[in-house]
Amino acid sequence: FRPDLIGLSTVEPTFLFGIKCLETIRDLGIPAIVGGVHTIFSPDDVIRYDAVDMVCIGEGEECVVELCRRMQKGEDYSTVGNIWVKKSDGTIARNPKTTVQDMSTLPVLDFSIFQPERIFRPMAGQIHRMLPIEFSRGCVYKCTYCSAPAFDQTFKHSVLIDAA
Repeated sequence: FRPDLIGLSTVEPTFLFGIKCLETIRDLGIPAIVGGVHTIFSPDDVIRYDAVDMVCIGEGEECVVELCRRMQKGEDYSTVGNIWVKKSDGTIARNPKTTVQDMSTLPVLDFSIFQPERIFRPMAGQIHRMLPIEFSRGCVYKCTYCSAPAFDQTFKHSVLIDAA
């Protein structure tokens, strides 16, 4: 198995562990993109790591698909919106955030791509067939310990919040 791209999504507590994982495979020469809550709020910190080639500074549904399409065609991907890319000359292409896609326009998930044993999870002392799926963006609550209020501020001009 030799993927063309490694993707890592992290929150702050798991970030350094994720970087260590990327460092262990750095010698394979596979580009790595990092996203998630920590990256959205600290992209300058994340992209400074040698094991990180790109960061996703917003939602990834559209930009990662565009990134993969360009990579597959051998095209320049340093201009894909929502992604910052380290260039070979040492500079960083800091593309702007794009408008967040309405979740109701996203395609239905194709679960056939998963190996059957990958879709079972323990819960309440039993094993269930399940995958984590988000049905909304944002949250109607404003808990001070959570990142949701900061997301609201960060994306207030570009987010369609479908909070259930």
